Amino acid sequence: MDSLQSGQEHERQRTAFDSRWKHLTLQANADLKAGDLVAAGAAYDLAYHEARMIFAEAWNGHTHVQPHAPPMLIVSATNTANHRRVRGDKRAAKEQLFSAVRIFTEALESARAPESLKRGCAEHLPRLLADITAHHNDAHVIVEEAQSAALAYLKKSAN
Repeated sequence: MDSLQSGQEHERQRTAFDSRWKHLTLQANADLKAGDLVAAGAAYDLAYHEARMIFAEAWNGHTHVQPHAPPMLIVSATNTANHRRVRGDKRAAKEQLFSAVRIFTEALESARAPESLKRGCAEHLPRLLADITAHHNDAHVIVEEAQSAALAYLKKSAN
């Protein structure tokens, strides 16, 4: 009975931590579809902030959010970057993606970050890097640094 209760509690916590992020992301998508770029931008920014907070929780050892934090951060970063591109601000879009790559790289290189978070970063990083290289020709340095960090983590974890 205890494992069932702890499983239910785990699911309740998982649902609670991402409900605001999901709501903000869905609202931003609806605003974008309705043509309200200002409201969409505000909601995408809030969703990205929420994803960063969830990532910080994962980094601080909250295991129920660790597998979800990297993809949530990527979705939010790419949504926000795409929105900025649509509004004509390619530089801000690039900085948005670079910010997410720096977060992933720092987690991969940190002795303090939990292994499951690092694993998620290494697994999901290619998706983020693909978005950067598709839209920014001058991103090779940050892409190489992130790839090196992921490769170093994967080599270390294989041993």
